[in-house]
Amino acid sequence: MYNYNNFYGCTSCTSPSFSVLSVNYWERSLFQRMRTLFKIDGLPEGKAGQAIIDKDAFLYGLFMRGYLVCFNTRQYGITFQPGTPTGYGLQGQPTGVQVATPYFNFSRPLTIGVECEVLKLTPDYTGIWDIVQKYARELQLVEIAIRQSSINARMAYILAASNDKQKASLESLMEKVANGSPYMIYNEGLKQNKLQTGAPELPWAQWDRDLKKNFILSSSLFCGIERIFP
Repeated sequence: MYNYNNFYGCTSCTSPSFSVLSVNYWERSLFQRMRTLFKIDGLPEGKAGQAIIDKDAFLYGLFMRGYLVCFNTRQYGITFQPGTPTGYGLQGQPTGVQVATPYFNFSRPLTIGVECEVLKLTPDYTGIWDIVQKYARELQLVEIAIRQSSINARMAYILAASNDKQKASLESLMEKVANGSPYMIYNEGLKQNKLQTGAPELPWAQWDRDLKKNFILSSSLFCGIERIFP
């Protein structure tokens, strides 16, 4: 996902490992759903020769950083930039914002309410990306559980061999199973005596194949997303 060169403080992982790729996928998915929950109109369009506000960058910065500094400039018109709150007001609120970007580097903080305004998504000057990351990791765990359940549903046997010859015979049998052989014939010598009763039995155990209890359906995954972002 494009992060605007980390201009707004992107904290998303970029490692190519499966675990992180899965988290990144759910971050992007939830971010796209989250955008549909907000309707923002009335952004300045810019006069002739002035910059037009990029709505995508505006929403990304607002969701990621939680607030943006808006002020009027001679060259660009009304624009927005990331900044750092500073000062201490009567109720403990910041009184100014320090802006230092490649386009603006003011020698002192801009005074809130006089030289600039701060658009906040939440009262605590924090974005909601932490919510996206939290549920992205939860959905990653669900995805891993689905993958494991799929593997278990396809191959649900544990085999034990007493010697290398028996191991080779069992490997041959399971290879036929994996290749979809309609039937198999095995040697009676594969049977082992049960420790307690002494009755011969085949040297493998089968897991519970009741898929209604053991298999996590993909619909559960999307139901979880709907609960987070309806």
